[in-house]
Amino acid sequence: MDDLVPIGRFAATSRLSITALRHYHDLGLLVPAVIDPASGYRYYRLGQANRAEAIRTLRSLDVPLDEVAAVLDGDDEQAEDLLRRHQQRLSDALARHERMLGYVRRLVSGEDQLMPHTIDTAQLPAQPVASVRRTTDLAHIGEFIGEAFATAAGAVTMAGAPIVGAPFILYHDLIDEDTSGDIEVCVPVADTDLDLGDDVEVQTLPAATTVRTVHRGPYDQVGPAYHALFAWIHEHDRDQAGPPRETYLNDPEEVAVEDQLTRVDIPIATG
Repeated sequence: MDDLVPIGRFAATSRLSITALRHYHDLGLLVPAVIDPASGYRYYRLGQANRAEAIRTLRSLDVPLDEVAAVLDGDDEQAEDLLRRHQQRLSDALARHERMLGYVRRLVSGEDQLMPHTIDTAQLPAQPVASVRRTTDLAHIGEFIGEAFATAAGAVTMAGAPIVGAPFILYHDLIDEDTSGDIEVCVPVADTDLDLGDDVEVQTLPAATTVRTVHRGPYDQVGPAYHALFAWIHEHDRDQAGPPRETYLNDPEEVAVEDQLTRVDIPIATG
């Protein structure tokens, strides 16, 4: 019992807050060695400091909690695979941040203009889709989009049905650094007579009149396209009539980042 310390002292030793320790206990990630049955007080062994430090370090690197558990409790091969995948995520994030800083420099210097886009109106026909909709935040939106596209397209392929157009996303809510929201990843299909399981909805999106433009370049620099479209809507005294739609016109695995093409459509009222 000599190496048992109360949660407050263990928090100071591990540099983890009491709130975090309680949360990690609830998740089964860092369980107290002893819990007093009468008082409910939690006690940790000093030998648990190594695990606490590993958790603290992994979380400081933004490793998701479920992956933290797998790294600590899985076999060596699984842990190495997860760490390698997270290292790639960090490398991708660094490349994105460097690209965005360059973009900001060009905006500040006036080299890039906010509204150099050609604006058109278009008629979108009713479209059957296989879709995955979820609430997400800015930190996890990229991961969700990749997983959702794979889920929807994989379900359609497994059902033996064709994918009949470019994939797209409906942004039902505005998502920024402080606000989570709903987005829907859609894969066009020929009809709705498909059973794709509980994770994928099959529906027909209604026809719509839209104002549209095409953005060429990294997906995370699509902002000026929205500025241009909403400026057109304001100047022409129109009302938005549905969620913005981003359609990905080429495969990011096959083209350079600067050649990625994203068509942005915003539905507008016709009355």
